[in-house]
Amino acid sequence: MKKTEENQKYVQNLIKKDPLVKSPDSIFNSRYAKNFRKFMYVSSFALVGLCFTGCIAGYVDTEPVYVEGIRPVRPSETHIWIDGDWIFSRQNNVYVRQEGHWDRPVQGKVYISGSWQTTPRGRHWNRGHWERKR
Repeated sequence: MKKTEENQKYVQNLIKKDPLVKSPDSIFNSRYAKNFRKFMYVSSFALVGLCFTGCIAGYVDTEPVYVEGIRPVRPSETHIWIDGDWIFSRQNNVYVRQEGHWDRPVQGKVYISGSWQTTPRGRHWNRGHWERKR
């Protein structure tokens, strides 16, 4: 009987749940905790800011001049031509032409070509994309 009780206590001690952080010297309980939390908040806000600034379209007063390049040979009868897009260069604050290419159609979708849009801030390019057929 005594051995059974000892075994039960031994097993209970093995499965006893200890907190993951129980040391008073851990970073979460130390004098550095306040600064660490501030650093994490600032870092996360900076990361979110970088993500959103990368998505903002550039605005120009006039559309750039487009010169049609040489279209390569069609790889097969199933390929369709995708017109090139304009990519905004933040270094120069101008749009740079990205050449078109042949691509296979996506089943159940249709390609919508890019277009210029005029707003009170100026003109900006809406990129081409695949859209589900209606």
